[in-house]
Amino acid sequence: LISQLDMSGAASHHAEDVGKILMAIQADLKALRSDLQTTDSTVDPAKKIAQLQHIVEKAETDVRLKTEAVLNTSLNDQYTTLPAIRGSKRRATTPVNQRVTVKDDLAARKQMDMLLKPSSLDARKFIEDRFGVTAPAPEKPKAAQKVRGNLLKHKTTMPGTILPASTRNDPGAPPPKLTPSDVQRGMVELVNRGLVPKWVDLTPAFVKTPAPVLCGQVQLHAWEEQFIRQEPYTNALGFNLSGIKMDLISRAEPIDIGGKPHTSASMQHAPAGRPPPVDKLRASPRGGGSEAAKARSLSISVFSSDLPNVGGPRGDPADAGSPRDYNELLDEFSLHQFIIRRGATLTSTPEFESFRRKHRSTWGAVEDVVRGLERLMARYEVPVAYIDGNKVALLAQQAEFRRPTIDDYLDCIVNLDQVLELVGMPGRRYQGSQRENRAGLAIQAAYRGHLCRRAFQRALARFRAAAAIQLFWRARLAFKFTRSVLRERERERMSQFEQLAARLARDWSLMQGRKRVEVHIPSITREEAQRMSTDHFALAENSQMGGRLAAAASPDVEVVYVTPFAPGPDLAQYYAKLLQIRSGTPGGAGEECRFKLVHPENYERFPSHLPLAAMVLYSPRCLKRLAAFCRGKDAYIVPGLVGPDDVRLA
Repeated sequence: LISQLDMSGAASHHAEDVGKILMAIQADLKALRSDLQTTDSTVDPAKKIAQLQHIVEKAETDVRLKTEAVLNTSLNDQYTTLPAIRGSKRRATTPVNQRVTVKDDLAARKQMDMLLKPSSLDARKFIEDRFGVTAPAPEKPKAAQKVRGNLLKHKTTMPGTILPASTRNDPGAPPPKLTPSDVQRGMVELVNRGLVPKWVDLTPAFVKTPAPVLCGQVQLHAWEEQFIRQEPYTNALGFNLSGIKMDLISRAEPIDIGGKPHTSASMQHAPAGRPPPVDKLRASPRGGGSEAAKARSLSISVFSSDLPNVGGPRGDPADAGSPRDYNELLDEFSLHQFIIRRGATLTSTPEFESFRRKHRSTWGAVEDVVRGLERLMARYEVPVAYIDGNKVALLAQQAEFRRPTIDDYLDCIVNLDQVLELVGMPGRRYQGSQRENRAGLAIQAAYRGHLCRRAFQRALARFRAAAAIQLFWRARLAFKFTRSVLRERERERMSQFEQLAARLARDWSLMQGRKRVEVHIPSITREEAQRMSTDHFALAENSQMGGRLAAAASPDVEVVYVTPFAPGPDLAQYYAKLLQIRSGTPGGAGEECRFKLVHPENYERFPSHLPLAAMVLYSPRCLKRLAAFCRGKDAYIVPGLVGPDDVRLA
């Protein structure tokens, strides 16, 4: 609603301005007309023409300016144009005899599209041709920022340790032995993988010296101590120890400076009846200035009677500065930062001697790390490097499980920025007195690597060729062996078949007088082309069913007939009725029991032209039923057209 009110107000304002411009033009034209009527012929016509041209130019300028203002307002203001209402009332106002052509309809649609989308190319071209208002330059599309780096195509993580099968299957089994690689993965990996039982207390693993986090008391200094001037300690090499401040944390007590008491809830106050801990207060000999300036220029030395006895008995405070006391305090509170100058450690500095005394028990491993740092600094000709002794000691503990890398060595350097500039400088390793030897070794190593890679590629090609030849030869041997095995089995099968045929011919006269089982398999084993060209091949095989079941009329013969497909439920009753009529017996129960109908269960899975004997061979359930019917009885097969499948089945 507010936007509609603003639009209506702007429209009325522009309409009022246009009306004023037209009224002014009309007044000028009226004055010019009256002037032309009243003037005589002596007036110069050129002057009248110039005056008329001036009035027309002024009107044209005013109209153009107002048009540009109206267009800018319509383009800058964002509003929603309602769709045209094409109802019955509006169509009623159109004359019936007026006919709208296709050209007019397309022009109206184009005009409506330009009104709805004033920023389109057609709309901007129309405004430029009609009113001379050029369109603003289109914004250039921003180029997509290229992602720097290379896409990794290999895995960046490796799977964790897998427990043995004995440990996974038996929760009560002892955990496996830890390896350095398992320890390197971290404590969380050890717990999650089950290498460390969950009931084990992990506190000793985190409090081992040097621990990542330490808890202890801290001394609270008086506020005035920040104004006390400290004399920096320097030596001939320029190593500044001004940042070292030794705090006796265990017996820290507040010191009263300037006579003002200082209280704090966390400070330890001296017990009642004990003399004050301050034994000596020495003021610097400076005169003048205010009392605050004098307080800031004080130098304080504290000696407490209840401090730990370090370096032997302590008597007079004047004897407190003995070398042994200083060494003890230096070992405990020093940063242990020593210097490696041009590949050699300065072992005569107090910091290094204190560092060696503190880590005397593990000095062998620490010295190996220091020697590695010396070799690294000598390789890159680093003039001076400041080493953090605490990090060196920590790296010496980790060196028992893995070999330190160059990054581990660089992490122990205090002035790392200066050293990295020298290490990253190309050709820095080939400077100094041994530069020719180092360059020669580098060239030899590169060429040897090239030779090794070329020899490896040749060996790999020969290995692949040999593997291909071996694979082909093994396949050839396996093929020959399989063929020989099949040939041997076929020979055994034929010999067994010949023995059975000879036995049947020998005992046939005896079997005719005993109960026997006839297995009728009406299989037609011909060439595949003949079988495929035969219409209804299964029916052709089953065409002898009635004549074969007639053998069951004899009371000594049991017939097992194999059909190429599943017989119907009434087929057995039908043939039993036929046998009953033939034998003349009143009941057909005996005839129905003397023949069985069997079909291969996989007949639907094979093509229709497959012989019946092959279907029986590939149907295990049918073979089991035939074996069950013939078990313990004299049995023989009555085949159709005999082929290899019938011999295998027999």
